[in-house]
Amino acid sequence: MRRSDNARVFGGYWHLPTGKIEDNESPLSAAIRECKEEIGLDVNLKLEFVCYNSIPSIWDKSKIWEDICLYFSADIGDKEPINMEPNKHDNMAWFALDDLPEPMISHVKYALQNSNRDVFYLECRQT
Repeated sequence: MRRSDNARVFGGYWHLPTGKIEDNESPLSAAIRECKEEIGLDVNLKLEFVCYNSIPSIWDKSKIWEDICLYFSADIGDKEPINMEPNKHDNMAWFALDDLPEPMISHVKYALQNSNRDVFYLECRQT
């Protein structure tokens, strides 16, 4: 999904369906909920890998932002995702891992480009 140009954070950048964990919600439940909210699909998800991020803050480059992202896969069969939040996203498309769009949020691009079936844990460190 491409964040709309007027997005508060990373406007114009490509990303994946994503979100924050709400109170009393597991990471898996949050990911399932976000898929429904953002792309209109009820999905069964499988955790593929985890990526620890240590990157400059988008708000203050002198500070480091640390985060852990969980990357799930979903078999959606013949269902097509729908942009359920056109006020937040202005484009959707499928891309091969070796042909990701630009611009893409850097830590997401790093994780996708360095993922494979033999690695469960990644670290993205940018300075």
